[in-house]
Amino acid sequence: MVGIRPLGIPVALGAPPGASIEIEAGPETLRAAVRAMLRDAPAVFELVGERIRFAASKQRDATPRITYTVPSSQAWSDLDGATGTDEARVRVSAWADGSVRAEALAAAVRAALDGFKGQVGRVWVESAAWLQDVDLPEPSRGGRDASIYQIASDFSFIYRLP
Repeated sequence: MVGIRPLGIPVALGAPPGASIEIEAGPETLRAAVRAMLRDAPAVFELVGERIRFAASKQRDATPRITYTVPSSQAWSDLDGATGTDEARVRVSAWADGSVRAEALAAAVRAALDGFKGQVGRVWVESAAWLQDVDLPEPSRGGRDASIYQIASDFSFIYRLP
C-alpha cells in the first residue's frame, strides 16, 4: 500500500522514515492517468467498457461513452521557482442516449474521481476535486429521432509528474 507524505513525497505505508519505494510503471501523463482512473473504476467500466476517448468521439459511436479533455493546466511556483506540482482542470463528458443514463454515468465518473488521492502509474495525484456539472444535450441530426445527452463534469487535479 502506498501513501503520500506532506509535500507529495511517496512512501510505502508502514515503511520506516527515509524508506523509498519503486514507482510502478504505468501512465506518465495526467491525460493517461485520468483514462486509467476511469477505466479501472468498476462502476464506470460496467457502463462504458473501453469507450473512453480523449478529446472527441464520433456522433455515431456507441453509447454510453466518455470523452475527456484537459482544458487548462499550470505549474505551481513559489519565490524559489517551480515546485514540481501542477494544477489542471479536467472535463469528463458522459454521453448517453437518455438523460437518466447520462446522469448515472456522470455519477459513476464523479464517484471515481472526486476525492481521489494517490498514485496512478507514475503520476502522483495529490487531490482531485469535483467542481461542477453542466448539461449539454445535443439535438438529433440527420433525421434521427433520438437526441444524445451529455453531462460535462469539471474537476480540479493537483498532481506531480515523474
